[in-house]
Amino acid sequence: MYSLLLIPSTEEKKKEYEKFFEEIIVENFPNMENEIVNQVQEAQRKENLRKFYKGKKHKALDLRPKKTCAKRRRLNKHEENLKTKKQQREERLYPLWKYAVKA
Repeated sequence: MYSLLLIPSTEEKKKEYEKFFEEIIVENFPNMENEIVNQVQEAQRKENLRKFYKGKKHKALDLRPKKTCAKRRRLNKHEENLKTKKQQREERLYPLWKYAVKA
């Protein structure tokens, strides 16, 4: 496999190449620097919001899980496994019958 960029072994050359690539990015992609700053600010904002809402009853809309409406309305695993008093009584009084075939 051929490498397009040969990275030198000395630290000075590495720094020189880093500066060179930074200049290329600034010249060719002027908006990229602003995008990176915005991404960092957004990540910090979300982290602060998570700390603020931790342990509270309600959360901000952008911190809630991203699911479809139907998935949010669906019962969770614990609620699905709950049984009514009548179901519990019937299962206790009428367990499944087990049959063994005599050979």
